[in-house]
Amino acid sequence: MSTVHALRKGSPLVTASDAVRVMLVIERNESGKPRRLVARPASRSDPVIHWTRPMHHRTDSVAREVLWVADDLQPREVLRVEARPRQHPMFQWDTFELDEHNPSVVSGPAEMDVANGHRQVWTYAVRLRSPRLAIPLGLEPLVIVVVEDV
Repeated sequence: MSTVHALRKGSPLVTASDAVRVMLVIERNESGKPRRLVARPASRSDPVIHWTRPMHHRTDSVAREVLWVADDLQPREVLRVEARPRQHPMFQWDTFELDEHNPSVVSGPAEMDVANGHRQVWTYAVRLRSPRLAIPLGLEPLVIVVVEDV
């Protein structure tokens, strides 16, 4: 299993029709130095994706993946989305990287263990590494994964 997922250099912005979009916004001061990192999901609540048990009917109109999109990444800046330790692996990869050439990445579908419940939370850390920062900026949002029993 691969641990880091990033798109090939020069690939276009990723879009996914069955993904919930999370904008990773870098707020900067007047000189352009990053001062704050903010996650803005498309909805007002935490992003929710769905997982369907094998052999069950899959609803087409629900999000099944997370699409992280970086806003305003500068040259040599990297955003790293990484699973928090000691939790059940939720996606094929536990780390995703975005940079100026690859400003978006899709999580892929969730891989749930229903023994852990029908509603699970995937906590992760987002870190911005920049040559203009001595210490990386970070935040710790979450994704809620719901079992779809149809």
